[in-house]
Amino acid sequence: MSRVMICTNHMRNLAGSEVVTLELIEYFLDRGWYVDVYTNDLGTPVLDEIVSLPSWGRLRVVVASPEEEFPDDYDLIWIQHGLLPPTMIRRLESSGIIAPIVWHHLSSFMAIELPILASVETALATVSTVISPEVSERVMDFGLSQGRVRLFDNPAPDAFGNFATPVRKPEVERILIVSNHPPEEVSRAAQQLEAEGVRVDFLGEGKNPQRVTPELLAEYDGIITIGKTVQYGLSMGIPCYVYDHFGGIGWLSEENLESELHHNFSGRATGRRVAADVIARELRDGFEAASSFSHERRNEFAERWRLSGQMERLLGDPRLTEAGRTTISAPLAQQYNTFLSLHGDLYRLVVKLQLDLGEMDRKIITGTLLAESLQCERDALHSELQDSRAEVVELKREALRTAERQEHSELFRRASAILSSRRWRVATRIRRLIRPFASPMLTKDVAYEMSVPELTAALQAVEESISMQIGRRFLKPSS
Repeated sequence: MSRVMICTNHMRNLAGSEVVTLELIEYFLDRGWYVDVYTNDLGTPVLDEIVSLPSWGRLRVVVASPEEEFPDDYDLIWIQHGLLPPTMIRRLESSGIIAPIVWHHLSSFMAIELPILASVETALATVSTVISPEVSERVMDFGLSQGRVRLFDNPAPDAFGNFATPVRKPEVERILIVSNHPPEEVSRAAQQLEAEGVRVDFLGEGKNPQRVTPELLAEYDGIITIGKTVQYGLSMGIPCYVYDHFGGIGWLSEENLESELHHNFSGRATGRRVAADVIARELRDGFEAASSFSHERRNEFAERWRLSGQMERLLGDPRLTEAGRTTISAPLAQQYNTFLSLHGDLYRLVVKLQLDLGEMDRKIITGTLLAESLQCERDALHSELQDSRAEVVELKREALRTAERQEHSELFRRASAILSSRRWRVATRIRRLIRPFASPMLTKDVAYEMSVPELTAALQAVEESISMQIGRRFLKPSS
């Protein structure tokens, strides 16, 4: 049974080299191969993808274990990021390994993807594969010979080319933005398009991270993206608008396809940056032509980037089929081991710092949200306190008004009693005498309209007037 070893530095996020690794694992498992994977870092969501694979005991994943032995004979060794288990380096130094070695490069500018140890790669690699002509030019700058470099330009799993061609539409209705770092102008263009009735969805690490599948892409009329997702879209006949943090040319067409492919559909071919309204206008006005281009050449693109086809051609390369025993000298082995040890330690330190920073960010966000929540509660309590104080003030005022009304009522009752009581123990003549003095000052109607202080003063005046009249007219001084 065939066996492959795949070595890659990191397997955590659904991006770049991790997706390439997943697709390689799936490809070889589907064909019955045994697959050994060696990596410095493994985590979710890639780990979840690996766990879900139907491997039937043919998949082995080893994480940063320098003493792990790999005694099996391999039919292929696939290296990314220059990584190889230390025990395999010892095998190469001692007895050598009879297996073709593919050394894969996925970027023209990321240091981890470049042949920093070109002498080691030259000694070990059967072929060095690259994802674009731009990367080919870059790795040769490090000393790799052109004769050992081979193009392996981000092929798409067969499922994309086999998927039913989506129905063409005269106007764009749904757009998917696939990006781990969408620039501001793309986000603003999305808002403009949504305001005009176009549905725009985001996919990437920052927003809705998930793996790109044919079923997902089939729901959209066009894709705004760069890199490997372009091969996915074109393999399905879906038009692609190349634009991201490097800028981009816009809709792919007959005129710009090869120049964009030279730079891996990265947007760096032109580096064009435009405003949000320009992007929105181009997406609307250029959709029909871009759709025609991608649909008319769909079958060609599907075969050009079919993973099974590219892999079969690679494995059939005479350099691989005729590969003999590969060995490495002691000085190169020591240099290689030292580099990998240093790189692995530094990378794991960076990962730990990133995880710690992520945890700190989560705590900061949690603390900020808690502080905002407490502030909202404080503001609500302050508002309730103010309302309660206002209610207390109003209740006090109402109590005073009630007391005043009660006092007024009592005074009015007394005034009425003075004016209308029939129980005075005073002769009728006296009552007739005092009424003229009281009536002008205090009638029932006048009393009803008076305030409490006014009514109190009036009653006092009436009572004093009565007392004075009675005393002056009917009480004689003693002799």
